Amino acid sequence: MICRGRVVALADVCQRSTYFSRAPAAATSPPRPIQVFQQMQGDRFMRQLILQAGDAWRSRDAARAQLVACAKRADDGEKVKDCEFEDGSVGLYEATYDVTVYETRTREQRKVATIQAKGYACPTIVFFHGGEVKKLFARPRPEPYVTALRDQVEG
Repeated sequence: MICRGRVVALADVCQRSTYFSRAPAAATSPPRPIQVFQQMQGDRFMRQLILQAGDAWRSRDAARAQLVACAKRADDGEKVKDCEFEDGSVGLYEATYDVTVYETRTREQRKVATIQAKGYACPTIVFFHGGEVKKLFARPRPEPYVTALRDQVEG
């Protein structure tokens, strides 16, 4: 179904253009449970927990997700600061993200929105793959996701 063993595979909707035919269809009326994934370094996507907004936003049960949102970096902005690590510093840059909402069951596109990242905190740890440009990007806070996607999740 939606799990590979115990590892949730919903990020594959963003990373590999996958859909899950056994997932519940997007309901005609809300709420429509969603899981949000954000592009991290390279082309990897990581789940973003949106705990402040309500049950449809914070479901840990991937099998209930009717929608998947994929936030992909669209534009790099100005350098905000340097983040210090044991082996040197890495620049942290502003970023704009295009967020595409898909129905989990069909991967039908339901909405595209643009949000700005205003989270300028340096990560505690970061991994770069060989040959990857060493650059960090600001991460959106939960509020812009809720504002941009509320109509899809809550009606």
